Amino acid sequence: MLSMLSIAWLAACQFSPATSEAHAAEPPQIHTSDAQIEKRLASHLWQLTAFFEQNIPTTGNTNLNFMPQNKSISGSAGCNRYFGSYTLHQDKLSFSQLGSTKMMCMDMTEEDAFFKHIGQVTRFKLNDDILTLFDRNMPVMQFTAQAKSNSH
Repeated sequence: MLSMLSIAWLAACQFSPATSEAHAAEPPQIHTSDAQIEKRLASHLWQLTAFFEQNIPTTGNTNLNFMPQNKSISGSAGCNRYFGSYTLHQDKLSFSQLGSTKMMCMDMTEEDAFFKHIGQVTRFKLNDDILTLFDRNMPVMQFTAQAKSNSH
């Protein structure tokens, strides 16, 4: 009986380093919580830099500000100020209860496209200082992180 236990113990010792090496070679899984993502989003003012739809220019006047404490957003759509709510879970993001001021400006192309797309957003991708918003699997808008001023 003792010899069988010794053989089993030796066999286990031979295979344990390989198992440890296999686990060491696996990349660590990074799990970012919704709260961590919201903190990253809230730490910047996001300036619209591109529409993925053809021929819609950006002026640098449209931005997005996340406020996780009450799950709200606000910003400038180019001409008018807007506000609303958001829901975020993992890579899913949606905006609701959107409202805005109603001033009329000369060129409303960027603003019209922004309001068209923001209500269709279903998910996002955040890479360093680039925030991309998607309508299902289609990218619709891209934002770049800007420093927040004290007025936001």
